[in-house]
Amino acid sequence: MSNPIKIITRTLFIAVLLFSTTNAYANGVVRISDGVDLSSTELGINDEIEIKFTLRETEGTAASVQNLRIWVGNLRTNELTLIKDYGTVSFSAGESKSFTHRAQPVLSVGLTEGIYLMLVDSTGDDGRRINFDQIEGARNRSRFNVIPSTFSADGYVFSRTDRSELRWVSRSSDGTFGHTWIGEQCAQLLGGVSVSGSWAILQQRAPAGDQSVTNPCLGQANTNSVKLDFGVAISPATPKDNESFNVFFQLRETENTPQTFSTIKVIILNAGNEASSTFNNASIGAGEGRGYGATFNSDHGLQAGTYQVIVRYQLANESPMNFEAINDAANPKIFEIENSAFGTEGYVFSRTDTAELRWIGRTSSGEFGHIWIDQQCADTLGGVSSSGDWRQLLSLAPAGDKAVSNPCNGVPPVSNANESYVFGRTDKSELRWIGPTPSGELGHTWIDQQCADSLGGVSRNGDWSDLKELAPAGDKSVDSPC
Repeated sequence: MSNPIKIITRTLFIAVLLFSTTNAYANGVVRISDGVDLSSTELGINDEIEIKFTLRETEGTAASVQNLRIWVGNLRTNELTLIKDYGTVSFSAGESKSFTHRAQPVLSVGLTEGIYLMLVDSTGDDGRRINFDQIEGARNRSRFNVIPSTFSADGYVFSRTDRSELRWVSRSSDGTFGHTWIGEQCAQLLGGVSVSGSWAILQQRAPAGDQSVTNPCLGQANTNSVKLDFGVAISPATPKDNESFNVFFQLRETENTPQTFSTIKVIILNAGNEASSTFNNASIGAGEGRGYGATFNSDHGLQAGTYQVIVRYQLANESPMNFEAINDAANPKIFEIENSAFGTEGYVFSRTDTAELRWIGRTSSGEFGHIWIDQQCADTLGGVSSSGDWRQLLSLAPAGDKAVSNPCNGVPPVSNANESYVFGRTDKSELRWIGPTPSGELGHTWIDQQCADSLGGVSRNGDWSDLKELAPAGDKSVDSPC
């Protein structure tokens, strides 16, 4: 790139812009054809522009053009800046020559925000700077804007006008510009939108295409993106100082941007005691909810008292910060450590989309699963610690239904002394009567709604597998009581 030559004289600049009636040479031998074509009419701080034009010899005479040059003129400051000098260019009779030049004028010559003209001229026989005459209505100059980039020379945020979408535009590995999707929070971190336009304009600006560059916010986790979901569950709800207890929580990424943390830490503390458990290099995918569990025991030295549990994260070389809460979740959560042991590793989950209680615990492989329990069992386990719908249950316990054992050692008896009751199937609209067979086993048979109502209504719910477990003697092994 030539060193910039800046001519700041206002009069000279205006003369160059307006001088279009003088031929480049006598008889207008060489003229500009089809005008000056720019690949973009908006430039950011690190944008590359492609300048194209064609010169044609029009009089059937061999000719030479001295000092063929491309200039940039600032319409506000009346300043000219040299972009390219081709030197002397020769033409045979009737010859056309096309010229293409790529440049980064904002970075290379320090253009600031404003409106500019791209000019093509030469030097006449008398040494004067002369614009080329036009043919076919062409112009020897083309107007463009330089817009601010609010992030850095590494790239900028592009907002699509044909749909609600934000893109990061930057250089790909081969040096061309590409783009990738980013979320609103990421765009704010990068300084906000610098350029707007349609998909066609985006493709013009970033021809390397979608996902040819990396999302700059990967690894830059923030509290506005990843939040604490469903609160913090303590199991048992009121643990004992000499027994183990568990802290369960789920984090959810809310801006559809993958995140990575140096550490995620669970801290339990009061005025005199503190313990923590750390998850290193934790990552969460775009839109993902991920559950975590930490176990504390007598080795942590926590004595009876009132405690708060805090879920906190830290990025490299930054101070720790607490996660924000969504869905009315609490961070920190207050709980009591008392003087009685519990020792069961899990917690009770109450479904909000149906009247049902579930036990969430660890499977043999270390994952969290769940199983149906009744109210009596839930009460013995310390009551409900967390609640949500079926989707949230699966997020907290991805190993699925019946992946863990019922902590109450099987199905507790119902209040009916004869172990007979109405069972409502959850996998279809059907009612069953469960009662003892002559051999003493429990069996079942179909009943209608009127019969069920006369027997006091449904006492227990479950699917066909639950029914077979509760009444192994099978269908029609007992008579209908109605």
